[in-house]
Amino acid sequence: MATFGLTAIHDLRQPNEVARHPNVEIRGARWHHHPVPGIPESEVSSLMTAAQTYQAMLVNYQTFVTDPACRAGFASLLRTIARTDGPQLFHCAAGKDRTGWAAVLLHHIAGVDREVMLEDYLLTDTYAVTSRQATLDSILENLGSERVPAYEPAFSCDSRYLDVAYEAADDSYGGLDGYLTRGLELDDADLEAIRTRFVHSSPASA
Repeated sequence: MATFGLTAIHDLRQPNEVARHPNVEIRGARWHHHPVPGIPESEVSSLMTAAQTYQAMLVNYQTFVTDPACRAGFASLLRTIARTDGPQLFHCAAGKDRTGWAAVLLHHIAGVDREVMLEDYLLTDTYAVTSRQATLDSILENLGSERVPAYEPAFSCDSRYLDVAYEAADDSYGGLDGYLTRGLELDDADLEAIRTRFVHSSPASA
């Protein structure tokens, strides 16, 4: 990554997650912390079936919209991206839930169709198969084979996860546009700055 010329690294993890696995310093890249809560660790340890984990994941995605702490983290991320020049990277722990929702918001601001955003989100299961399997192997080693199926929904992408977040945005704010402007309190300048960074005319259309 040192060759990408990154100017900013945006970390969506909670402080305890950062403490366990600190970011590697990259010359020229400033670290920005925008903590977004995930499923509480105390709740994770109580999940015994795949159905329980799946339901917890649905609730997790809903809270990206409904929970003030989640909204504060995503708002901080988007504002900082809007006001920072150069290549930037954002991540969480697994790189699919908090990061996935952040990517949806950036894509939406840039005018990407919802179907395309879903395809991009689901590709995570393809490209993260190695890290996903490593996590499941660790669960097998530390918790036993019976817990692996129970936790699988937490390490997979599912279109329904995004659906419940969209539905929460529809119910609370009338859609993603309202979520961005009223839920995250982004102004027109922030949104336009993000569009400017992400949307470029091709030579043929210029």
